[in-house]
Amino acid sequence: METQDRRPAPPYLSFTTLNNFIDGLAVHMPTRIDKSLMKSMSGASQAALVSALDYLGLRTSDDKPSADLVKLAGVAAADRGPLWKVLITAKYPFLFEGDFDLKRATQGELDERFRSLDISGETIRKCVAFFVAAAQASGIEISPRFRSIKSRAPRSPGARTSSPRRRRRQEPAAESPRSTQPDNSSYLAASVSFDGGVTAELRIMGNAFALSATDREALFGWIDKMKSHKSSGSTDSKSATPAS
Repeated sequence: METQDRRPAPPYLSFTTLNNFIDGLAVHMPTRIDKSLMKSMSGASQAALVSALDYLGLRTSDDKPSADLVKLAGVAAADRGPLWKVLITAKYPFLFEGDFDLKRATQGELDERFRSLDISGETIRKCVAFFVAAAQASGIEISPRFRSIKSRAPRSPGARTSSPRRRRRQEPAAESPRSTQPDNSSYLAASVSFDGGVTAELRIMGNAFALSATDREALFGWIDKMKSHKSSGSTDSKSATPAS
């Protein structure tokens, strides 16, 4: 099978993501490195990881793990520094050859080196972020100006920086005063006055229609007797609704 150039761009994923993937291969190295090993990742992340593996030569042209990948997986992430140093130096010749000085270059000069590979925009930032992280992990000395690079989400078009809006202070709703009257939807009151200033009142609370036939007959019998009782005062029968 012919060897194909699979390096359209330097790695543009997180260096930590690549290291974690290699950690997952340490226990049992598969015979082939493909996307079936990356099921927990999104499609875009899978593509970025495959691209990184190919660019760094960590899998062969027929998708088998390369010798470098086996070596990296064979040691703990904290001990991979020397291996990464050899690999990064070999795979980024445009940063280690010629008159480019990694120890003194500015951020603009570093970006220009990546831009010469026909990449642009956000991809440059991601490629640079990967390289800086890899260089720091491998002990490669780089300009301290590169360390100011921060991974940040791109702002959406038209986004403005503004002070946080003041939130209206929500006052707790005042509790309604509790009624001294029992919680019933309605009641019926009937009263009758007797000589000597004596008044008798019958108050019915609740649903009288839910009573049994016997209780309903007794109840309305009392009401009828009160209304028909002759007294000096008049009989008052009324329906009322409790104040809300």
